[in-house]
Order: sequence, then structure tokens, then C-alpha cells
Amino acid sequence: MGAPRLAFETLETLKPRRFPETLKPDRAHTGPVMHWLRDQLPHIVTGACVALILVFLPRKVRLWLQGLIFTVLVPGVVAFFLPQWLRTTPAAGGWWSLGWILFAAGAAIYLRCLVDFLRAGGTPAIFFTRPLRAALGEEPKQVVRSGFYRYSRNPMYLGVFAAIAGQACVYRSRTIAIYLLIAITFFHCVVVFLEEPHLARARGPAYDDYRRRVPRWLGLPRQ
Repeated sequence: MGAPRLAFETLETLKPRRFPETLKPDRAHTGPVMHWLRDQLPHIVTGACVALILVFLPRKVRLWLQGLIFTVLVPGVVAFFLPQWLRTTPAAGGWWSLGWILFAAGAAIYLRCLVDFLRAGGTPAIFFTRPLRAALGEEPKQVVRSGFYRYSRNPMYLGVFAAIAGQACVYRSRTIAIYLLIAITFFHCVVVFLEEPHLARARGPAYDDYRRRVPRWLGLPRQ
């Protein structure tokens, strides 16, 4: 009986020992900052890797990737993900489905404006997002005047509004319609009180001339 008992005792010593409850790390004692760092560390590392990749890419490739990232994170969220999150009913069908045409037109307007920005050497990222320029890029050094910008100083916003309006029609949604009114009011204030003063300071007479010739939202160019 001695050998089996010795073998049993040997196996018992090889089992992993559990810490007493008093020695276990307590989440309350590690501190909220450490907790947050531990939970967010994978996301931080991923973001840092993406930023490093963007920095070392050729400038043209980096610019188009920044435009893509901006599109997903800003107009993608505002013009598609939020309306889809707000809707409470399926598509209404019938004539309401024509709203998809309005949605497609808005998306096409935005994409054409994005290409104009990229050709000018920048992205549509607003100036106060400059700390995120490694991912979102920066505005072009000169005023963009081509394409839809000949008829509106803010056609990209118009494209976003059209995409939201199209979804309000498709889903016959009062909630999305109210969201559209809030978005129009919010971005009008952003344009008037933030973007236009910034562009007037940064671009000087070139922007003043452009503002005098082209309406803020929509219309024919003025001579």
C-alpha cells in the first residue's frame, strides 16, 4: 500500500494551487485608471499600429486611406448608421421606396466631393480634428472650387442630408425626419460659427472671393 499512497501524494503536490481569497487581486483595489487601461489596451495597440502604418505609406495611398477612414467614421455614422439605428419599422414599400434614389443621389454627391478633396491634397476632416490627422487627414491647403463646389460651398453636407432624407422616406419614419432637422440645424451652426470663420482666417482673400461668388448652400454662381 506504500507505493500507491506515495504516488497519490506526489500527484496532489503537482496540482495547481489556488490562491486564498484574501490574496486574489481585487478590481476595486487596482484603480479605475488601471482597469480602463487593461480593458482598452488591445484597442490602443491596434490604433497605434494603424497610425504607424498610415505614417509610413506613400502619401497618395495614405491620403486615400484617410479619406476612407473619415468616410466610415463621420458621414458613414451620421448619414447611415444613426438613421438605421433610429428606425423602428421595416421599409414601407410602394412609392416610399423611391427614397432610395434620394439616398443614392446623396451618397454620389458625397463621393464626388470626397474625390475633389483628395485631388486637392486633403480630406474633408474639419480643422479641430487635427490631433487625429494621422487617421483622418487634414483639409486641403487651398479652397476646393471644382465639381459641386461651383454651386454650393457645402455640397458634402447636402449629400449627407439627402441620404438621411431618403431613409426617412423609405422607412416612412418620423423619428428619422426629426433627426434630419436636428442634423441640418447642427451642421448649419458648425458651418456658420466654426468652419467659415476658420477658412476666412486660414485662406484669406481667396476664401472671401469664393464666399462672395458661391452661395453657402445651393444656387448659381454669382459674378
